[in-house]
Amino acid sequence: MYSTDLRRNHIHGLMAGIAIGDALGYPRRGLSRRQSAKLFGLGPCKFGFSNIGAVTGFNSAQVFATLQSIVSSGTELEIFEAKLRRRLGWYTFSFPTDMPSASLKAGLCSWLRPLSIRPSRSDSSEPALRALLIVLALNNTNLGARLWIEHTVRLTHSKDAVVEGCHHLAGLTNLVIANRNELKPVALAKFLSDRTLETGKSSEFKSYFAEMVEFIEKGTRPSSVAEHFGWASGIPGKIIPTVVMSTYCFLRHVHDYRKAVESVIRLGGDTSITGALVGGLSGATLGIKRLPKDLYGKLSDKGYGSTWMEDASERLAQWPHGADDLHDAPALPADPVGIVRGNLTRHVSNLAWGLRRGSCKMFTTARGGARHGAATR
Repeated sequence: MYSTDLRRNHIHGLMAGIAIGDALGYPRRGLSRRQSAKLFGLGPCKFGFSNIGAVTGFNSAQVFATLQSIVSSGTELEIFEAKLRRRLGWYTFSFPTDMPSASLKAGLCSWLRPLSIRPSRSDSSEPALRALLIVLALNNTNLGARLWIEHTVRLTHSKDAVVEGCHHLAGLTNLVIANRNELKPVALAKFLSDRTLETGKSSEFKSYFAEMVEFIEKGTRPSSVAEHFGWASGIPGKIIPTVVMSTYCFLRHVHDYRKAVESVIRLGGDTSITGALVGGLSGATLGIKRLPKDLYGKLSDKGYGSTWMEDASERLAQWPHGADDLHDAPALPADPVGIVRGNLTRHVSNLAWGLRRGSCKMFTTARGGARHGAATR
């Protein structure tokens, strides 16, 4: 990105894309592909809580908290880490419905610092969303996005595979932004495959990305790719399956936000994180102006709402711009009451959805739905 206008467009697209994908995927979270199809049908994905608008959760909130921490960091990595840790700590008091244990642990660490709580050994994938924002925010700033990404991962996770997965996604994001007018899915898949060869034999993504090139060339359906890798019953929220299938669905529909997000959500599993990740990749690539207006218009304007995202994209697009930004730049406060209200709304809505989801799971299991989880890699 070479201008403030381009930065604003793609950063706003990233944030809105994550929020839409998060809200679309959340109602199907934890369901298998078969269960999801039975409960929601095969039509276009819709927001599960449409009567109150699209309500986002932790996946979106952590990205927005990351943005707040970046613009108030004064370009200092240590200050950024401290501010992000504290924001995660405050979020633990907002009655979240879906805050993973690794991030919850990091949030508690901000309040219990003398205990020296170590990062989680989990290989969950939520840091990948933060990596997407960081690579856009630090584009052409000479601040070293790779180091910032590694530090934000180590804030909550200690496994090298999580760091590697985030770096792959960041590299892909940089490439698609640089070549936004001439996107070639096969070339992008080969780029990822070549990156794993550079990392040596230790790369856990090598075989997956190598096979992805052939699947992209043949135009293989995402459901067939997921079944091939042993994820037919749903995409787990772990870093490898999340990065592999989110990347594939994005590349499969690189010019169409709705198709890309819906294709990964229909696979089942942890659809909140996969929907948000594909939405972020697609939104960053296409920009806010090319996202579906009917979906964006239904985002709630409470907490980290649509107005906040617009203001935040304007603020980050001009960061950093001199001494004012380093010392006296305005902060980006959110609406804490709105955040709490949104999380409480999810809790209440989950009660009704739980009944429908429970009956669906019982029915599909009785009809042999368990067969879908048999394949393992």
